[in-house]
Amino acid sequence: MKEFISILIFAISGLFSFSSFANPDDSCNAEDIIFDAFSIEGDKHVSICYVYGEARYIFSTNSKPEIVLNVPLNAIKLRINNDGDQFVTILNGKYIYEAGERIHGGPFFSKIQIS
Repeated sequence: MKEFISILIFAISGLFSFSSFANPDDSCNAEDIIFDAFSIEGDKHVSICYVYGEARYIFSTNSKPEIVLNVPLNAIKLRINNDGDQFVTILNGKYIYEAGERIHGGPFFSKIQIS
C-alpha cells in the first residue's frame, strides 16, 4: 500500500510540474522560432514563433512584452529576396508588422499603419 501511495504522489507531482514547462501566453519559449532579434541598442526585442497552430508576434522593450499578437498562419508571409534578405510580414487589422534580416545590414523590425 505504501508503494502505491508513493507512486500516486510521484505521478501527481509530475502532472503539476509539467505545467510549469508550458509556454506562457506572452513568450516564445521552447516553441518553433521563426524570427528572434534585439535592436542595436538592445532594449527592443521581437520574437515570432509558431504556438498552438498559430503565429505569435511579441514586441518587448526592456524585457517587458508591449505587443503580443496571436494570428492565424494565413496572416503571415515569409519571403526571401534575391540578395538573400529574409522577411516575415504579419497582417493584423490596419497594421503590418514586419521583421527580418538583411544579409548586409543585420536584423530589423517595424510596425506600419495602413490608412
